[in-house]
Amino acid sequence: MADKTNEFSFESLQDCGSVASFLDAIKEGLAGGSLVLAADEKELTLGPQGLLRFKIRAKRGSYRSQIVLKISWREELPTGSGEASALTIKKGPSRGG
Repeated sequence: MADKTNEFSFESLQDCGSVASFLDAIKEGLAGGSLVLAADEKELTLGPQGLLRFKIRAKRGSYRSQIVLKISWREELPTGSGEASALTIKKGPSRGG
């Protein structure tokens, strides 16, 4: 998998069993703290941690139904990545008087 980017997209027609297998892998990756998505020379590794935002939307129409899942989380900033320094406020020396 040569192309390591920050974005991954994949779409195809799959049977219910295959989609269930993908969902099982996502479940295991979330539980273990690491997900690797790969297809067509593209690969993205994600490290879900802390609190995750979970959103699900479903609708049924006359000819097409869908379920949309969205899972997101905040990434930990790497050290030295331009994080703001901790703020310190303290009383200064007293003025004479």
